[in-house]
Amino acid sequence: MSRLFSPRQTRCGGLLALVGALVAAQALVAAPALGQDAPVEPDPDETFIRAENLEQTLPDLEAVRSSGALESHLESYGNLRLAKDARIVDHTLIEDGVCRAVFESGVIVPVLSGKGDVPAREVGFVFFGSGSLQVRMDDRADAARFANHMVRNAGRDAAEFRPIAHGEAPYTTSFERAFVLTADRQMADVIRRLEPIGTGTVTSELVLDDDTRVIVEEYVVTSNRGEMKARAVAAQVFPQRSRVLRQSGIDTVDVLQFDRMVHDLLQEPWRNLRMLMEFQTDDRFYVTEKRTKVEGADDKWLTCFRDGFDHRNSGRYSTTFAHGIDRDDRFNLVEFAGDRFGPRPSDGAPVPDQRMETVFGKAVVDLQPYKRLMFIRPKIHSEITLRATDDDVKHVVMSLPRHEAIEGTFKITKLETLDGRKVDFMELDSLQSRKVTLEESLNKLGVSQGSDFAASGANNANAQSESFDEKLGVPQELLIVFPETLDTKDEITLVIDWEAEWNHGAWQLVQGNIEGSSQSNAYRPAGASTGPMAFLPELLPEAGGTPWTFEVEVGVPPRRLEHAVSGDTTRERVDDSGWTWTTSKGRSMRKPAVAAGIWKSLREPGAAGLPAIHTHMFSTYASTLPEFGPEVRRMLLFLRRFMKMPSFYELDVYQGRTQLMEEYYAKQIDQAAAGMIGIKTIRTGERVTSRSQIVEENPFRAQTDLAQQLTTQVWGQVVTPASGRDAWMIQAISDAFGMFYVRAAMAEDGFNAFEQRLEWVREQLEEPRETIERRDQVMRQDRYLSLTDGGSMARTRPKLFNDYGFYVLARMLRERIGDQAFFAALDRFSAQYRGQLVTTEQLQAAFESASGMDLDPFFAYWIRGGFVPKVTVEYALIPEDGGTFTVDGCITTDIPFGQFDMPVAIRDRKGERGIGGLIDVIDGRGRFSVEGREADVELEADPYGLILSFGRKVSKVDQTTCAQEGGDRWSGTLDGSGIEKTDDGSEIEYDRTGEGAALPPGGDPEAIEKAAGKKRRGR
Repeated sequence: MSRLFSPRQTRCGGLLALVGALVAAQALVAAPALGQDAPVEPDPDETFIRAENLEQTLPDLEAVRSSGALESHLESYGNLRLAKDARIVDHTLIEDGVCRAVFESGVIVPVLSGKGDVPAREVGFVFFGSGSLQVRMDDRADAARFANHMVRNAGRDAAEFRPIAHGEAPYTTSFERAFVLTADRQMADVIRRLEPIGTGTVTSELVLDDDTRVIVEEYVVTSNRGEMKARAVAAQVFPQRSRVLRQSGIDTVDVLQFDRMVHDLLQEPWRNLRMLMEFQTDDRFYVTEKRTKVEGADDKWLTCFRDGFDHRNSGRYSTTFAHGIDRDDRFNLVEFAGDRFGPRPSDGAPVPDQRMETVFGKAVVDLQPYKRLMFIRPKIHSEITLRATDDDVKHVVMSLPRHEAIEGTFKITKLETLDGRKVDFMELDSLQSRKVTLEESLNKLGVSQGSDFAASGANNANAQSESFDEKLGVPQELLIVFPETLDTKDEITLVIDWEAEWNHGAWQLVQGNIEGSSQSNAYRPAGASTGPMAFLPELLPEAGGTPWTFEVEVGVPPRRLEHAVSGDTTRERVDDSGWTWTTSKGRSMRKPAVAAGIWKSLREPGAAGLPAIHTHMFSTYASTLPEFGPEVRRMLLFLRRFMKMPSFYELDVYQGRTQLMEEYYAKQIDQAAAGMIGIKTIRTGERVTSRSQIVEENPFRAQTDLAQQLTTQVWGQVVTPASGRDAWMIQAISDAFGMFYVRAAMAEDGFNAFEQRLEWVREQLEEPRETIERRDQVMRQDRYLSLTDGGSMARTRPKLFNDYGFYVLARMLRERIGDQAFFAALDRFSAQYRGQLVTTEQLQAAFESASGMDLDPFFAYWIRGGFVPKVTVEYALIPEDGGTFTVDGCITTDIPFGQFDMPVAIRDRKGERGIGGLIDVIDGRGRFSVEGREADVELEADPYGLILSFGRKVSKVDQTTCAQEGGDRWSGTLDGSGIEKTDDGSEIEYDRTGEGAALPPGGDPEAIEKAAGKKRRGR
């Protein structure tokens, strides 16, 4: 068997290896004879030997620049189509990211791209035949999530998936079909080396088995029929999988157009390209199709996706997932495994290549009122200076804030260098095959993404609420080609001018029979405010957002319009026409923004090391203006005790437009714009029930939201999550500190509100009830709510996602390690990683260092896994001498894999003694025993709410499940855990290996009774 080494294998640890019947490569690497020295492996670049000289077909960048035909040239890279030939594969290996696929025997039909001046080239293939697939799951939570999904949702045997769940073996399956795409030029080279189908070749066809009378697929010797059959099968697979991928947010045409052009024309390194492999396996994943007796189900496809540029902002270089559209036209995606990016040399952050960085941004923002202040027409002039961090940089990709403008109004009016040279640029979504983002896919399929329409039943089932905002556009991504090639530390200044139209005045309509009113419809003003709007672009890939050192001048007309802006005010002036111009400066700020509104404003100067506060409120609330400055300063003093706050000289506090209840529940917690704090106002509709629900959840919502956004000035600005995988930290930590402030500042009422919020969130998570306001925001028990890899649950249920993160952090983790370790870890973390990109793994290490505890099981189960089990505590009474009993206890869960611990309260109904302890539950089993108990013993599972569960059942049995299994659930590989009394009266908790740690002696019965009673009242 011949072998072809790839430069990827040498450079990136086995990133891509292709092995197979590559006849032309036999002389390249030959297996050494016994006793001979192995041949010296050639230099990776020299190993890239081409069957045809592909370099000669690469276009000339200067010719494209001079022609000004960048857009048409990019379009020419599309035109995906099947080739007219078919080729044989024989034990060909593709190893990429976490996936290792062996195409054992079968036929491929190449996929071509390119037309016109762009030469056609093979960019992938459709395969049918037989092959085997392995998926590595190095992360503990990945392995458990996949195994749990397959056991619970796909009905697979738990014993079969235990080695996978424990990282002892990769997931292995067979496949019959495959679809592979990549713009990497080596793909064309490998395909061209494969032997074409001809007379006497081996291919596949369907035949009727004489014994079983079942149609099966087998390999027979044919002539031209083989090629025709291969193309017929490929003609079915190619469009079908392309359609499913497009609906899931991955447009195959756009992927190949973009990647091929930046690779061929702009010399983008191979490591930043994408590679897509889809396999129709023998297994079903039950992500989209729940019916068990379905032939040819669509959910047998598993996707391996390498995303070198991190287009999905997943924080992972490669990912494996199953996805598709179910019978109800709902998008579903479940991620199973993946690899993070390698560490960046400068600071170790696991982020994709960022070949350009920002130096300085200068902007002028001219805010023009339009249609009686119902809209604002901004005109932005910006000059941005960028610096190359690599050699041979020919382009940059950036995003402009078209998604904040009314659809169809965003327009770029100038893009050139500071010295006036023309710059070619390409709008990446203006091709014939328009790029579809994940969010767009969800919206098209009717999935709530914080849309402007929301149903709300007042006291009548026919009532509903509606906002009148104009529909917004989608982000404007630009590919900009520089007039010259940049090397490391070279700088270039671009002038980008654009204009748009922003929503400003807002009204809401309540339709239906309104309580206390004879009207069938009622109009309510929502306030006139644009909200925070970006005026500088974002460089892509995102990697936590783009930090800007900037200067901005904002102009507003002399007619009731006020503005808030990021940065510190350095100058104010009034021009001859009466316009007011304010200049502000900022340093290393992410998401700098400007907001306009019809506000009453109050400016309070800074004092005693605290910043100046500029407050902007609607006239209806103007009487509250003096309250916000002191409150913000109190919050800053509180937060300084727990984290390193930035050196603010000025903060702008503004009131945003009123939100409907449904909008509030369907939107993510937004990271505050730099130096700006938004005040949320929530309309509770025309009924008392909505208002009482808001108060029940949190009576101090105004203070909580304010403290929450102040927290994001640190977590999100100073300490920045490295990717979407780590963004949960902003939401969970800011939400937690909002309630911590209320608990500290509002005395007993604040403490009660904190506990009330925790109990409310816990009830919403454990006993999900879908109301009109919380439509599509409740838990699905067949999905796991991972905070880092949440799949469709995190993408379509933001309020649920936020509540889960808040509870896991504020109650479960904080009470597990203690207040001192919890707050000390966050304080040290915000100081140690100031100005850096941070990851979930680094935060875990900080909590472990402060507490001295191993938190990997906790993070794997609750944060990265997102499992919520249903818990049953069984116990049997075993008689002892003297009339007492030994309580033989067993905890079982419906989640088969993973490890967590939970408290169990044990007491007699007479209240003579009480014992509490944390019991390890490993792979759905936790065993414990307590001696010397009376016959009326009573157990209670998790009385303090230290875990989340869909049920806590206590059952007295003759023999527990653990006893029946005898600690031999996995054929002798797993022992039960338990509590054993020692001579000094303490208990010892045993883990799987039998090594225990001493627990405190039995607890106070009254304390346990009080805690248990409080828990019952709260629920």
